[in-house]
Formats: sequence, structure tokens, C-alpha cells
Amino acid sequence: MADVELHIIVTLYDEKCQSSSLIETHHWALVVLFGRDRGKRMHLIGNPTSWIYESKDIKKFGASRTMRSSIKVGRVRSSHLQWMSDKLREVEVRMNDPTYNCQAWVRDALQLLQRYPDDISIDLAAPENLTRQLQVGLHDWCYPQPGFKEIEEELFPSEDEE
Repeated sequence: MADVELHIIVTLYDEKCQSSSLIETHHWALVVLFGRDRGKRMHLIGNPTSWIYESKDIKKFGASRTMRSSIKVGRVRSSHLQWMSDKLREVEVRMNDPTYNCQAWVRDALQLLQRYPDDISIDLAAPENLTRQLQVGLHDWCYPQPGFKEIEEELFPSEDEE
């Protein structure tokens, strides 16, 4: 397989997240896309007493019925994807902390990845701004329009537009 540049995005899902505010009731995950529908989702699952890091291949990303907002946050070479997935296991997971959730994990994960600019390029200046950026996407999202449409157009422009 050729060593190609892959997109890293943060995706907000309409799934429960352990938190109190509206935006924080949505689940967040890091996703590396291999194409329009295939990729790898890296995220924290569970609850404050049983968080587990999961890295899972996905085959129908764009068809997700629960995706609500996504933003591009960086790039990784395909040759570094396994390294990235393994590296994210090092993100400290704070058990029994009611303020910690999947969103805090995504922010911590991005901060960790920013320490390795030779391996991964994170384009986000401040991971703490993710909430505001995803909230804009969530506000613009309306049923039944899929949450993937905007990020798909940005990352995979059609050939006739080039």
C-alpha cells in the first residue's frame, strides 16, 4: 500500500456522553479517513468508572445516522496510522472524575499528538476551541441532512470542481 496522507477529523455523534451541557451530551471521537466511507475511529467508551480506549476500523462512515458535526483537525501519513493508534493509548484516562468524558479525552489526545510534529500534523491551534467549532457545525446541521455532507465536500471535492 502506498504511503498516503490521511485526514484526521473530530466527529460529534448523537450518542450519550457523560456531561451536563447540550453540546457535551454528544459523543466525540477522532476519526482518520481512508476515503469517503472507510476509516479508523479512536475514542473513549464507557462511563466515569469504566472508561476504555477503543480503536476500530469503520466501513460506512458517511452513512452514519448518528453523526452530527465534524471538523478537520490534522493529517497523518498512512505509514504512521498504527503508531498514532498505539500512541493514543498513552492518553491519561481519569477514572471516577465526573468532569472527565470522551470530549476531554479527545482534547487530551490532540494535545498529545501535537507533541509529535514529525509524525502527525495537527492543524488546530487550540484543542479547547473544539467545542465552539463543533457547536457551529451542530447548529448548522438540520434533520435529515447527514452530518458528513460538509466535511465530505471539504475533504473529497468532486473532480469536476477541480
